[in-house]
Amino acid sequence: YMIRLSVWDLAGNRKNDTATVLWASTADVANFEQSEDYISPNGDGIQDIFEITYETLRPVNLDFHIFNEAGQLVHTLSKVHTKGEDGSVVWDGTDGSGVVVDDGVYTVKLNEYEFRVVIDTEFPDISLLYSPIHQHVMVNPEDGLIKGVSFSVDLSGWAVDDNFSSWSLSRRVTDDPPHWVPVNG
Repeated sequence: YMIRLSVWDLAGNRKNDTATVLWASTADVANFEQSEDYISPNGDGIQDIFEITYETLRPVNLDFHIFNEAGQLVHTLSKVHTKGEDGSVVWDGTDGSGVVVDDGVYTVKLNEYEFRVVIDTEFPDISLLYSPIHQHVMVNPEDGLIKGVSFSVDLSGWAVDDNFSSWSLSRRVTDDPPHWVPVNG
């Protein structure tokens, strides 16, 4: 249902506010599941979409309203179900014009149900640094002859991201591009 509250003051000023409410003895939709908490709609094929799956219990029209952190409506996704069935709605992180929205927290609302998703299109800031090769010559103190030589390199790195999850370090032979091997510290 759509409801409206109208208020008048003593000077005759009037203001209205409306809302859509679910008003039924039983629900029309159940068994919601949210695919991701974070998406990066940048076209790389990794977590590019947000999906909500659900079950409709009878014929129903659904409007999923997507709001930014400021409470502004950025997109609406509508679904029509002519019978009780499994359903889903997919949001690709764009506004009503097809433009990717700004990074931030978004709320997808369907009546009294709310789902939260974070848009994060920024890549982590990373750096990998290494020193010049250090040569260590091992000399026999008794005869002054070289017993051996060792080499070392100092390696350091950092990673920064507002939504940091994990990191890994791997190595490979320069001439063997597809075979990266994890480095265990």
